[in-house]
Amino acid sequence: MMAVRMRTESRVPGLPPSYGRWCIGVLVTLVLVAALFLTVKEASAQLPDTTHEYTFGQIARFRLALPRDTKVRQATLYLQINDDRTVGLDTHVTEGQAEVVRNLVSEPLPPYAQITTWWGFTGGAGDPVETERVRFQYVDNRYAWQTAEGDNVAVHWVTGERSLMIQAVDVAEAALSRFKEALSTERLPSTSIYIYPSQSDLASAMQLAGFDWAGGVAYPELGVVLVAIPPSVEAPVAMQQDIPHELAHQSLYAWLGPQGYASLPTWLNEGLAMAFEARPDPTRAVVLQEARRDSTMIPLAELCLPFPDDPQRAQLAYAQSERVVAYLRQSFGWSGLRRLILAYADGKACSAGLQEGLGQDLVALDRAWQVSLMQEQSPVAAPDTRAEATLLWRDAGPWLVLLAALVLPGLTLIARRR
Repeated sequence: MMAVRMRTESRVPGLPPSYGRWCIGVLVTLVLVAALFLTVKEASAQLPDTTHEYTFGQIARFRLALPRDTKVRQATLYLQINDDRTVGLDTHVTEGQAEVVRNLVSEPLPPYAQITTWWGFTGGAGDPVETERVRFQYVDNRYAWQTAEGDNVAVHWVTGERSLMIQAVDVAEAALSRFKEALSTERLPSTSIYIYPSQSDLASAMQLAGFDWAGGVAYPELGVVLVAIPPSVEAPVAMQQDIPHELAHQSLYAWLGPQGYASLPTWLNEGLAMAFEARPDPTRAVVLQEARRDSTMIPLAELCLPFPDDPQRAQLAYAQSERVVAYLRQSFGWSGLRRLILAYADGKACSAGLQEGLGQDLVALDRAWQVSLMQEQSPVAAPDTRAEATLLWRDAGPWLVLLAALVLPGLTLIARRR
């Protein structure tokens, strides 16, 4: 008699036998994923957490968060500005929390600087620990900036139509292209331009950041271009003047470096910036004409130094610098100006750099460009001989008067004895 073995399977009618095994597999997978998630969460909770926030020109807060049961009692915040200067600020750690507050009124940060921060402390095993480095730009966050981008330029603005800012991008790209082509420089790094709605708004930003703002002064070491252009019908003209001017300063700085840029005479630096303006200021020609008429020209040697603080004299200094660089460009071309720039960037003094770069004497150049100016303004009434004689008397007149004062008494005495 055969024994019959019976196997009874408990399953839901209509489902295949493998369904139960599939459910068990899914359940195991979910359990493993949940365990992994909890493990990662617990591990991340043990990692240092860093945050920062600031109000432009007022206050900045930097925070470090550690586990509450940490044995760390002191930490150091490291603050690096523009990949250069680094400062360390020590602070206490209480229940895993540390905070450093920087007063941006008494200790301002450079506007639009690249800031890198990280924390350091001694771990439980006595080993030094550093958090990951966080990098951000110190943007003027009093405003809600909008952005329009080109190939190598980003324009940021507060108010105005987007179409106007697209024009600003075009003006900037054309200016950078002209600079690169004229002076045969390498491709310049990407540039950010911030357009403030008024001169007072820009002045406020600079003053909050610790800069003594004066219109027409550039700070290319900031790595950005800052201009004030109100969104009006005159905006396109202002863009063609201000944006290429400031981009020229920025491009010179990027090309020559901090030391080379600082070695440029002011007349050459500003004259080059005006040479790239797409719409030069016509009032500078009027200023030159009045100065020539009143015999109030500033000697070129004085323009090697920072320009005068007096607004009228500063305006004349700009006008003269524009004309001197224009004269050099007409006489020696852009290649000559490039040689001159590199001679100064090598550290040569004002007169020596001119001699090395172009083989010119500073006094002779001062006389020559003014002769060319006289010929342009009065081509018939002021021929070469008269222009030369006028400038020769200007330069040598005081010495001739002194010589006469020394010689005439002797001649008079000799005449009386005879």
